[in-house]
Amino acid sequence: MKKNEAKMNNKGFSLVELIVVIAIMAVLVGVLAPMFIRYVEKSRESTDLQNLDSIITTIEAYCADKDNIGSGVAVTLKLGAPVEDPTLSGSSTLGINAELIAAGIIAKSGDPLPKKGNKWSTDPQCVYNPATGQKVFSGESSYYQPNAAKTALEPK
Repeated sequence: MKKNEAKMNNKGFSLVELIVVIAIMAVLVGVLAPMFIRYVEKSRESTDLQNLDSIITTIEAYCADKDNIGSGVAVTLKLGAPVEDPTLSGSSTLGINAELIAAGIIAKSGDPLPKKGNKWSTDPQCVYNPATGQKVFSGESSYYQPNAAKTALEPK
């Protein structure tokens, strides 16, 4: 009979054991949560840079297809702001907004370029000149900054 009574009393965890496990989990969450939040923000900013590079590649391909790209025409790409579609001559525009709509980057003309990171001190942007192929980057966060030649945004 004593063997059966001993088995019935050991069916679960004691209250002290449960409190100790919960305390250990709370300490782990308290230590790991700030690191996780930093990694998430860095990945958002990295996504912003990849999106900016994809948009520039789309515009480079579009401009390579066109034969009449004038000199001095520059396209400003700022994440979180609408694309400034430059005027070529008279009232005709380069047509980059239409290309971005076709690529699925923006839904309609005047939409802002998507931006995921929210810790940018200055929003990432690129000024692209199709005539020369020159790209000038700007933007800064706690993780990224322009390189010395301003040809890319690189990790700090």
